[in-house]
Amino acid sequence: MWSGDSFRRKLFGMESSARCVVAAVALALTIGAIPTNSGKLLDARLSDSFRSSGELKLVATSGSGTSARASTTARPPSFQIRRPTIIAFFPPLSDKELDADPDMSDALDDFQDSADEVRGRLKKAGVDFEETYTRSFTVHVGAKTIVFRTGKDDVGYYFIAPGKKPHVEYGVMTDEDILGAAHDYFGVPIPGADSGHQALLDDRGADLL
Repeated sequence: MWSGDSFRRKLFGMESSARCVVAAVALALTIGAIPTNSGKLLDARLSDSFRSSGELKLVATSGSGTSARASTTARPPSFQIRRPTIIAFFPPLSDKELDADPDMSDALDDFQDSADEVRGRLKKAGVDFEETYTRSFTVHVGAKTIVFRTGKDDVGYYFIAPGKKPHVEYGVMTDEDILGAAHDYFGVPIPGADSGHQALLDDRGADLL
């Protein structure tokens, strides 16, 4: 049987070991060493009390790696382009910055809402849709590497496909605007669009002929 002191020492050792394991897993996830499944990513974040308690917080996020609020990243993301892709980008802002700027907070809500609306329909059309919260990212298309920096207009959509010149639309777009731009750039029909919207897309395509 353990005495009270020995039990506390054993328990402290277990807690320390567990924290080491969590920290190691979080670091591996952060640098992309551990793949995840089911379209989920784990975002390792330091809690506000990390300096005093050493607590490390792991947050499950969506397939795009975004949470309800934009978060800063240690290094610019990288995307391997194998088929038509849209990369939606938004600046990395803290909760404090968003709370101080209601217009930007509303823009973030609209940005994420429209992304949620179009992701499934674009996937059915063979178009990948990514979200990133950064001011620069890298795309790899075959043997070619492109570094994109958002510049002053740091909200927008980067359209790219193998064999095509990239195209950028700036500002927060509605779901219909994103689908229309996808139709124009990739030349693909959009499943799930209502008849009026599909007619608009068809008209846009006819105008290009």
